[in-house]
Amino acid sequence: MGDKVAKLDDVITELEEQLEDIKSFSEVLKKLDQTSESIAQVNNKVVNNVQAQVSATETIQQSADVLKSRLDELGTMIQKSIQELYKDNQNNQKEMDDSLRIRLEKFSLDIENKIEGISKQFQGIEKNILDMNDKLTLVLDAYQHDKNRGFWARLFNK
Repeated sequence: MGDKVAKLDDVITELEEQLEDIKSFSEVLKKLDQTSESIAQVNNKVVNNVQAQVSATETIQQSADVLKSRLDELGTMIQKSIQELYKDNQNNQKEMDDSLRIRLEKFSLDIENKIEGISKQFQGIEKNILDMNDKLTLVLDAYQHDKNRGFWARLFNK
């Protein structure tokens, strides 16, 4: 019996050791289960973060597309405005050139008219001078002729 008790004692000790191993294994399984739950939570967070990142990226891409579209529209508007300004500038330049040409032509015509008027006045003055010269010549001739007549002839106008 002593031998059986020793065997039984060995079996009980071995069972106790196995029970301790099972407890250790059970704790390892609990830790693995907790780790698995943590991994699942981290995985859920990663998935949520990735979805949020994808959503944010899509939103940013949409905003970028809208901005690009608006920039393209703005570029078109600026180009159109530049062309309109260039055309307006050309029209204004043409109008200014036409206005200057008309003013210069009018000024030139005014100068020509004044020159013509002055020329006519000069011709009138020249004619008057010639007429006066002719009259003075006649008076001088009459004086010379009268001077050559005698005193009595001049007195009686003979």
